[in-house]
Amino acid sequence: MIEPQPHPDEAARTLVLDSYQVLDSASEEVFDAITRTAALICGVPIALISLVDRDRQWFKSVIGLPIPELPRGISFCGHAIQGEGLFEIDDALDDPRFVDNPLVTGPPNIRYYAGMPLVGVEGLPLGTLCVIDRAPRQLSDMQRATLRQLSTVVVSLLSQRKAEAEATRRLNAVVALQSLLADADLDLDAFLGTVLSELGLGSGAASAILTVAEGDDQIVHAASGLHESAIGRRLTGGASLCGLAVATGEILITEDCRIDPRVDRAALARAGALSAAAVPLLREGVAFGAVMLMAPRIGAFGEADRQNFRLMAGLLSAAFEHRLRVDRNLTLLAERSATLDMLAEVNERFRTAMVHSPNGMALLAPGGRWIEVNDAFCRLLGYSAEELVERSFLELTHPDDIEAGVDSIARIASGETDFYRAEKRYIRKDGSAVWCLLATSAVRNSDGSLKYVISQITDIDQQKRAEEALMRAGQRLNETNRLLMMSEELAQLGHWYLSVGTGEIRWSDEIFRIHGREIDLGPPALEAALDFYHPDDRPIIAGLVFEAMATGAAFACQLRIIRPDGAIRDVSSRGQADWAADGSITGLFGVFQDITERKYNALRMAQEADRYRTLMMTAKDGIHVIDETGRLREANEAFLNLLGYSSEEAATLHWRDWAVGEALLRCG
Repeated sequence: MIEPQPHPDEAARTLVLDSYQVLDSASEEVFDAITRTAALICGVPIALISLVDRDRQWFKSVIGLPIPELPRGISFCGHAIQGEGLFEIDDALDDPRFVDNPLVTGPPNIRYYAGMPLVGVEGLPLGTLCVIDRAPRQLSDMQRATLRQLSTVVVSLLSQRKAEAEATRRLNAVVALQSLLADADLDLDAFLGTVLSELGLGSGAASAILTVAEGDDQIVHAASGLHESAIGRRLTGGASLCGLAVATGEILITEDCRIDPRVDRAALARAGALSAAAVPLLREGVAFGAVMLMAPRIGAFGEADRQNFRLMAGLLSAAFEHRLRVDRNLTLLAERSATLDMLAEVNERFRTAMVHSPNGMALLAPGGRWIEVNDAFCRLLGYSAEELVERSFLELTHPDDIEAGVDSIARIASGETDFYRAEKRYIRKDGSAVWCLLATSAVRNSDGSLKYVISQITDIDQQKRAEEALMRAGQRLNETNRLLMMSEELAQLGHWYLSVGTGEIRWSDEIFRIHGREIDLGPPALEAALDFYHPDDRPIIAGLVFEAMATGAAFACQLRIIRPDGAIRDVSSRGQADWAADGSITGLFGVFQDITERKYNALRMAQEADRYRTLMMTAKDGIHVIDETGRLREANEAFLNLLGYSSEEAATLHWRDWAVGEALLRCG
């Protein structure tokens, strides 16, 4: 046996697999439906959605095996993920990699294997969608193509769940963190720790400091995961990683602190940090400080972390500004009235939220011109603030969304509504379109007229594209189901499922047609389904079904059913057990085919053969049959008597042997 080698990029591949958060998750019907479909279309007893972990292959969905995972060292799927296309083994006993594999020499006695790699959007294989048989075989081109299509559906479903989980996690984290900014007693150290745990641990960050520029130096104002003595520490010189991030306004990453001259290697070594990232904190587009994240492993941070870093920087900038405002307002409280203090805080809070919000925000005049826009909105559309305020919102709106936009502004201006929310497309400076979620609120003058509109713009382009991809995947799945139903109808072959726990039966449309039962009536109960069989055959099918439910024994039989209109049909039924991970039988599934015409045609052919034999043996005239080479293949007794040959001699004759003789006789 040859064990599968690690993937060429195994470390990255396993990290990508971990990011899907699917290992050891509960079974899901949508994945089970795919494996059942693969097993039925390929005509095999075993089908798996297998995810290849570090030392095991774990099954997200399994049909035909009673176990949830296998060691990677004996897996076929470990070999399959080495390539890009379908990995197919016609007969494992003929392949030196598997001939003595315990999965081949013992249960489940694999002989045939076909696995299609499940390649994630990151370009690395997560596992396979595979089908397995206990006998040598090959798939048809249609079956291979279907397996490839089903594998894309599996990847789409996994990617959708990953995107939804990550988006939900980040949204909930940001909402929770933004809610903390309303706390007048906000502790900057605690807030930094919360931001680190909510948005930084995915990159491996274990500690962080927040610095504010003071001349050429950086002063530590907050710390998390470090000794409290770090607070107030001065990082001298602008050549430090934090100083460079402030000077350039760029996110800076060091993969190995031990060899990077931009960091205080001794200090980071004492903190147990092997890699770091410095992210500038912005005030009105200008860096005033930085947050430095530290991790205890080399290469902990990469390009994929930059979006999280920007979110963290926006929140920490707002938190620092908030802390400054709170401190300032506490001083003003002694000098100003409570009402003036409240108004100043509300106004300042709104301005800070607009400037530092990770989402786009803008103020729109009643005529449709931008009054003010924040940096996030500028970055989203690729314009500077000066360029944006020279344009109306209609100039930046996708042509297909202009009518709805004009209508919404008209309704707000007329006083019909003060709030509008919709999904729309903006046109970026480079001409590309981006989907956004627009939420607008009206601010009115004392007479009720419109003063301006506050707009919040959230980038949902990736979400919309994911929805479109999911829709396309659903359409492909529907098309696969449609082709499956057409194929079943053409072959007069249907599939069925019987739940052991509930007794519920599921029939495909073709089985309804074979039984002559209206689809609207639904499948019958088990006892009623058995009543369709001919009285002489009913005990046979009942015995097979109940034995399969009790022991898991597969069955195949040809019996008769009686339709409601009295017509008798010959049918072929095959079934096998659906095993749960704990070894129990959860149900039976199989196929059901109308073979009436096939049996009738076989009978007719037999009758024709008998009639032909009778004609040959009783005819008084000589009758013979020759093949394409001229050899005598068959002759009746009259023909042999005519030529004077025995049946043994005739077996070696060529037509020239008797044709020449006849011609000589006629000449004589």
